[in-house]
Amino acid sequence: MAEGTDRDVLMLTRARLARAMDSEATPARDLAALSRRMLEVDKQLRALDEQRREEVAEDDQPVSDESWKAI
Repeated sequence: MAEGTDRDVLMLTRARLARAMDSEATPARDLAALSRRMLEVDKQLRALDEQRREEVAEDDQPVSDESWKAI
């Protein structure tokens, strides 16, 4: 993937991990590591989403007009 946001990369990673976990070809010994990585990616996605919600909430705050002196 040449372009994309951090969220895009994490979403693709999560989808790939899910496919690997669901695959009959994935050895049972690999499922624990795949599960741990899936939890890490999910945690990162949730953190990014929360950060974006906070940024949107900050942008929605009313801005008070301050008096200023023209030069």
